[in-house]
Amino acid sequence: MQEVIPAGSLTLAGTPVRCGVARTVVAPIGDIAMTYPGAIVLNPRLFSMPPAIQHFWYAHECAHQLFGYDEQNADCWAIQTGKRMGWFRMEDFQWMNRELQYLPGDADHLPGPERLAGLKSCYAAGAAPEVQPVPEARPATATRIARQAPALHSRPSS
Repeated sequence: MQEVIPAGSLTLAGTPVRCGVARTVVAPIGDIAMTYPGAIVLNPRLFSMPPAIQHFWYAHECAHQLFGYDEQNADCWAIQTGKRMGWFRMEDFQWMNRELQYLPGDADHLPGPERLAGLKSCYAAGAAPEVQPVPEARPATATRIARQAPALHSRPSS
């Protein structure tokens, strides 16, 4: 069973999110998230993850909508966006470390330890947060990722 959510109508952890004109499809897929031209597909398991992680995976897939299918660039853009907007903090890496460290990697994704090192490097290089989140209401701001329609690409990615 799948649910199609129009662009701008998705809420993650109580915060509205949008990626240009990309709609969101919630469906039981083999990965946590993936993207197709004009659509971000989220596994329902995403909604049980911590708020910062939900926003990270959505932003990662949005990066593919906006910039193409390079996994490291999508990771970097998502983590820097999270830092800048205040919904991803250094302590959120605890969850990432636990969940990603044993991933073997594949043709598109680095093995877990290398991917984590890249994420931490991008986080360190990112700008300071524009907004200081209120601890009890985190994430405090919407993932205002894109105002323009994203470029559409021809192959799925996760």
